[in-house]
Parts: sequence; structure tokens; C-alpha cells
Amino acid sequence: MGVLVQTAPGAAVRTLEPDLQQVMAFERLGEQYELEVPLGAGGMGVVVAARHRLLGHSVAIKVLRPSLKLHPGAEQRFLVEAKSGARLSSPHVARVLDGGLAPGGLPYLVMERLEGLDGERHLSTQGVPTIAETLDVMVQVLEALSEAHASGLVHRDLKPANLFLKRGPTGRLSVKVLDFGLAKVMGENLGLTASQGFLGSPLYVAPEQLRQSSAVDARADVWGVGCLLYRFLTGRVPFPAGSVAEVVTRIQRDDPTPVNELRPEIPEALASLVAQLLEKNPLKRPASVAEVGLRLRPLVSGVTANDLDALLLRSPGLTAVAPAAVARPLRRYFFIPAVAGAALAGIAVGRALPRPERDAVLVAPAPAPPPLVHRTVEARPPERAAPRELEVSPAPPLDVEPPPAVSRPKQRLVARPVAPKASSADAGSADPFGGRE
Repeated sequence: MGVLVQTAPGAAVRTLEPDLQQVMAFERLGEQYELEVPLGAGGMGVVVAARHRLLGHSVAIKVLRPSLKLHPGAEQRFLVEAKSGARLSSPHVARVLDGGLAPGGLPYLVMERLEGLDGERHLSTQGVPTIAETLDVMVQVLEALSEAHASGLVHRDLKPANLFLKRGPTGRLSVKVLDFGLAKVMGENLGLTASQGFLGSPLYVAPEQLRQSSAVDARADVWGVGCLLYRFLTGRVPFPAGSVAEVVTRIQRDDPTPVNELRPEIPEALASLVAQLLEKNPLKRPASVAEVGLRLRPLVSGVTANDLDALLLRSPGLTAVAPAAVARPLRRYFFIPAVAGAALAGIAVGRALPRPERDAVLVAPAPAPPPLVHRTVEARPPERAAPRELEVSPAPPLDVEPPPAVSRPKQRLVARPVAPKASSADAGSADPFGGRE
């Protein structure tokens, strides 16, 4: 819807803006929908309550603003995005039920009529929710975005006014995300000042969308989730400003005040996540809503955790996300005790660091088990294994080596009987022996 300019049901037509007055003057759309009361107006269209004449059920009908009828491409894009939105079936997406052309050729969408308040009114009347309730709302938003992204749709206008909240019988807030794709039309075709209803959107627009709205991807919605988290956690927009020009400058240049400075009870892990979602460079943000959910998982419990687990299990990119998001931190934290263990035992270092060069050496002799070779080498000195090897394998080179080793003891044995003869000549005992040599 853009920034919803809501009106009280049954407001006098003469008090409405011209586009809404013109639509209410139709009184009937097609043969089956009878208009009842105006509901609001946004940047791209106006919304009225209607009743199906045959079935009797209430619906909400969005009609392209008559003032945009002649805007280049507006009508065609309205219809294309309507068809895309009709493919979504998530319980957290406002369903598109039907469509057609109003008098004058204005396209319209028939949607389920929602009860409750849009996020902007909820915050202004109910105040900021608890942290747990805010995370529950965000998980439902992630579920809606997950299906949309899988269908090739990027919302690109996430903000409180595009959420519809209703508190159920159990007290839990249920969420519907409105207007998939229409923000794309507004960003590309209308510009920041094309209509009064669109003036609020830059408060939540990603920096890359301000530069070139046609080139953004799912990370623009990741930025939008960060803006929603910031607003629901603190009650403030991340980049407050007094004009469109100022907010555009701040989004591109400034960092938002950390949420835990505005609300100290917010956990540091959650504050860090919000800051990462609002990174100026889209490459520094989580690449998908599955990654955002993976980061949120340790912070939620109960039914919220169950819903998030179901979302992560059916997210197509989760298998690629999980190792990158989980394994890297584990390696980083595991490296510290490994270094400490190296001071106590070298084996701990070898196990903690699985790819050193010496591990390759230990793995290389695996076919011939290194322990057996090592035992044989150590056993030779005490067991005198060498003579046994000579007896078993009498190779010529081995037979030649022992004689010199044996002959030396024989010379000593021969020298002993000669010694007594030499001992009679005390002064010449060494000289004659040396002379023989």
C-alpha cells in the first residue's frame, strides 16, 4: 500500500482525497462487487471495502489511482505484480482473490479483507511489543518473504504500514504482509515525490535501491527486515530526518544508533544482528532470509522456534547457508583451545589443525603400518636381530661384513698369550707389538 493514509470507515466522500472520491463514485466494480466504505489510500492505489453480491462475503478492493492512469507503464506493472502476488499462498501474505478493470479501464485487485491494525497504527496505539513478541512478528515476516523470494518476487517496501497485525484468541500477534511487488513499481516509475503516499517510503529503503531500484535483489528485503526490527524494538526509525533529502543522505552516510543503546534490555546478539542487517554494503548483509532466520534461531523459543525451524527446513538455500554460518565460527572458537593444548601436547595440535604438512607424512605410510616398522627398529639393539637375519638370509654382502668384526676379537685373544713373553722385557712390550703391525 505504500504509507497507508487510513480513513475512518464510512467517512464522507467529500472529505476524501480526489482519487479515493473518484473510485467510491463507481459504487460497483464489475457485476459482483458492491462498494461499501473507503479504507485508505497509498502511493500506488486506493483501497475500499466491498461485498460480493452473490456470496455475501466482505473483501478489500485495491484500485490503481486514477491520477496514475496515464503514467507510463503503471497500469501494466500493476497487473503484472497482481498476477505474481496471486501465486503466493503463505498464511502470512494477504491473498489476492480476483481482479478486473474498473470503469475507465482502471485495474483493480480483490483481496481478503483483514481485521486488525496495520503496523504503524499498532505501534502508535499499543506501543512497542516485548522483545519476544517482536521476534515472533519477524519470524512470520520471514516466512512470507521466503515464499515470495522463491517465486522471484522482492517486496522492496517493507515497513510497518505494510504489515497487518491481529491478536488472536491465545494473545499471539498474527501477521499478514501486504503489497508484494508494488514497491518495485513505485520505486521505478513514480520516484520519491510522485505522490504524497510514497513520501514515507524512503525511511525504510535500502541504499542500493536509492541508487538504482531496478538492480536490487533479496538483500533489499533483508535491509527492510532490519528496519522493521529496529522500529518494533525501539519505536523509532533507524534514520530519523525532517525531509526526504535528509533521510536519503543519512541512509547512505550514517550508521543508526545501536538498538541496545535505546533499549538496554535488548541482548547484544540481537543488537549485532540488527546492525548487520542495516549494513550499507549489501554484500555484508545476510544473503537470504534463511540466513537471517539462522541468526535469530538462538534468540527464540516455543512456538516461534517451531515456526522458524519449519521455515529453515524448507528453505532451498539452507544447506549452503548452514555450513558457512555455523562451521566458520566453530573453527574460530576451536582454534584457541587447540593452541593452548599445543603447549601441553603436540598431539592435540595435530588433531585440532587437520591440515599441517606433517599430518600428510603420517598419513602417507598408512598402507604399511608405521607402528610395526617402528617396533622392528627399536627391537634390534636389545635382541641382536642382526645375526638372526644373517643366518636366515646368507647374502654374500652380509657374509663379508662379519669377518672383520670377528677377526678383531681373535687378534686380542692371540695377543694375550704373547703378552707374558713380552712382559719379561718391560721396556719393549709396546714397541715389538707395534712393529708387528
